[in-house]
Amino acid sequence: MANVNSGLIKRFENGAIVLVGADTLLNIVPGSVVIRHRQRERVPNRDRGVLTDITVGDQRPQEIEFQLWVTPDTDTLMATMNPAATAGAETFFQLTISEPSYLGAATGDRWVFNRCYMPDGFDKQAGGEGQDKDRVTVRLVHYGDIITPTTY
Repeated sequence: MANVNSGLIKRFENGAIVLVGADTLLNIVPGSVVIRHRQRERVPNRDRGVLTDITVGDQRPQEIEFQLWVTPDTDTLMATMNPAATAGAETFFQLTISEPSYLGAATGDRWVFNRCYMPDGFDKQAGGEGQDKDRVTVRLVHYGDIITPTTY
């Protein structure tokens, strides 16, 4: 059997870059980035109570979630990711994630989510005990099919 998932382990924290539009997103809470690559819906079929094929169904939106440390510019950023509707339709923004192959690498994978919106706004949370800091949780929806990463 062939080896799968082999090779050098990648770490998002080794220099990944997140862009909102053309602006670099700073102060990302380490370990907080989650991308839910959701494939098309699967529709199970039965014929007189017997399981048969599974039909590939409709597209499902992708989901991206991350946390940011709160800064004086946080409210401006949230407004950028929550633009006003245009002629009654949602206005999308682009989110780009570039993840290098290893620390200091000039190559890696890049995902461009070009139809993003924030369906529920954002959550702001006060810091906890000790040196913990205030943070914002952002949940985005990419209203499009699965993004295949490109290499850079």
